[in-house]
Amino acid sequence: PELVDEALAKAGPRRTARLAEAGSETFGARVTHQIASRITPSKPEWLWNGWLLLRALNLLTGRQGSGKTTFVAHLVAALSNSIPLPGDINREPITCAILSLEEPPDRVVARLYAAGADLGRVHVLGDVEDHDDDGNAYQRRWSLPGDVSILGRLIEELDIRLVVIDGLGYSIVGDSHNYSIVGSALAALAGEAERSGAAILGLVHPPKGASDPITAAIGSTAWTAIPRVSIVLGVDPNDESGARRLVRVAKSNYKEPAIGLQFCIGDDPEFECGYVTALYSDDTAADVIVGAPVSIEEKGNRAEARDILRTLLADGPMDAAE
Repeated sequence: PELVDEALAKAGPRRTARLAEAGSETFGARVTHQIASRITPSKPEWLWNGWLLLRALNLLTGRQGSGKTTFVAHLVAALSNSIPLPGDINREPITCAILSLEEPPDRVVARLYAAGADLGRVHVLGDVEDHDDDGNAYQRRWSLPGDVSILGRLIEELDIRLVVIDGLGYSIVGDSHNYSIVGSALAALAGEAERSGAAILGLVHPPKGASDPITAAIGSTAWTAIPRVSIVLGVDPNDESGARRLVRVAKSNYKEPAIGLQFCIGDDPEFECGYVTALYSDDTAADVIVGAPVSIEEKGNRAEARDILRTLLADGPMDAAE
C-alpha cells in the first residue's frame, strides 16, 4: 500500500486513476486457484458401498407412511451390529445417531429395538440447549444452518459415523422451497459432514403427485444438488396389496448400484411398529418408484385402469392409439 500511495503522489491525474484502479485489483478480493496437477484426486469412502457415502450428505426421499424410518432403522441395526448390507463387505460395527424431528425418542427406540439394533451404539439426539440474551437457559429445536457446528462437535465427541436426520425439511430456517435458502443450509451441512468424516443421511418427503427422481425432494432441485447420493423409496406399483416397498439410488456423484432393493414390513406386536423382514434385489427404475400411487384412491384408480387394459388386451395386442 505504501508503494501505491507513493506512485499516486508522483503521477498525473490520468495515471493516478489508472494506478488507483490497478491498486484495487491488486489488493482487493480475488478468486483463489490451484494448478490441477498439485491436487490429489480422492476416492469415495463408503459406509455402504454405492448407497451411503462417508464425509458427505446423503438423501432419502419417500412419501409419508412409505417406510423410510423403518428402512433406516434396519440400516442402523445392520451397521451397529456389523451385519453386511446387500452388495457390501464386512465392516466393523459403528456408532450411529438419530435426530428425529417427526417422532419422540421413545418411538425412535421402539423402531430400533424391533429392527434388532445394538442400542448401546446408537445415540438419540434431542433439542439444543441454549441461552437467551439475558443468559437464561432454554431448549429449542435443532435447525439449519445455524446449528451445523453444534452437530459437528457432537459427531467428533462421540465418534459418530452415521447421523440420520429424520424430517430434514423441517430443520430449514426460512422457505424450504427457496433454492438459495435450501442450498445454503444443505451446503453447510455437507461441509460439516466432510470436516467430521461422518455420513449424514437426511430423510425428506416428495411433493404430492408424481415427480422425477431429481426433483423428488420437496419439488426443488436444490434438495438433490448438494447431496452426493440421493435415494428414493416407495410402494411397489405392481403389488396391489401395497405391502412391498422398493428403494433405489436415483442420483449419485459416483457409480450407481446396478440394481435396487425390495422389502416387506413385518409387525412387532410388543411395540406396535414395523420392521424390515429382509432385503432382496429389484430392478425397478427410480422414476417408477417415485411415481407410484400411495393413497387408497390412487391405488383404486390404478387397479381399475389395469383391469380395463387386461380386458382389452385379452385377445391380443392392440394399436397404442386405439
